[in-house]
Amino acid sequence: MRDRVSYALASGPVSVDLAEGIATGEGRDALNGIEWADGSASGDRLRGDWHDNGLVGGRGNDDIAGRSGFDTLTGGGGDDSIAGGGGLGDEANYAGASGPVQVDLLAGVATGQGADTLSGVENLTGSGSDDTLIGNRRNNEIFGGRGMDTIEGRPDDDTLVGGPNSDSLFGGSGIDAFVGAGGNDVLSGGDGSFDAVSYAGASRRVNADLQAGTAEGQGVDALSGLEVLVGSRFGDRLAGDDGDNYLFGGPGGDVLIGRGGDDYLLGFTGPDDLAGGTGEDTLDGGPGTDSCRNGEHRSGCES
Repeated sequence: MRDRVSYALASGPVSVDLAEGIATGEGRDALNGIEWADGSASGDRLRGDWHDNGLVGGRGNDDIAGRSGFDTLTGGGGDDSIAGGGGLGDEANYAGASGPVQVDLLAGVATGQGADTLSGVENLTGSGSDDTLIGNRRNNEIFGGRGMDTIEGRPDDDTLVGGPNSDSLFGGSGIDAFVGAGGNDVLSGGDGSFDAVSYAGASRRVNADLQAGTAEGQGVDALSGLEVLVGSRFGDRLAGDDGDNYLFGGPGGDVLIGRGGDDYLLGFTGPDDLAGGTGEDTLDGGPGTDSCRNGEHRSGCES
């Protein structure tokens, strides 16, 4: 539980510094043990400390810096300056924006809710509208929200999460993880060699086929440049392609098909059916009663 101080009702701008433990503008307040600070409707100066802070601006042109820790930074309206600081998990949050936003961490700019400048930020949360969210050369975690979003990870190892509507998610040269989360999504892994799409949170069984480039069940997704599939808690069908694939079932009774390449198939719990292919495949049925065939290396297989 984060302790929070709010200056949302202040009549003018405030300056809040959690590291120094001082807030000025509405008198001079001494702050101790505070992790979260809300600014006023004016142009505020908000600074964090070495903890994981939340700093929230208002309608004014705010100057926000998180310093150390994994910080959540929200500019609000106005033309804001948002700096993450020394942490490697700082987030610029636009969940409260009244319309779509366009955020490019590599360029260090965000538009749609004012014109913000960004630095030292690794993670993004978009609005409830149709956003365009682009990462930088760090490991990014980008969450689209409820709109029809376009999300691009760029280099390094990124986690890209869409939402309940139809999103387009593009990885880069790193090892990327994708979560479509509903709708008819485009999921493109890019040049990485271990890009994964996860349906672990799906509300129904999925039929995902890397060779066909499709996944059905949680909408109808278009898949490309992916090597790893993670199934749901239901009975899924997961199939690879001619490359080296990693197929992970879930608690349900899954059908896993490796095809070409040197594949690793893991059934997890449930009565699973695992089939390798033409490569040197490893089949692990898990704790259920499993059937395995066409695998050079087997474990947890009862037939």
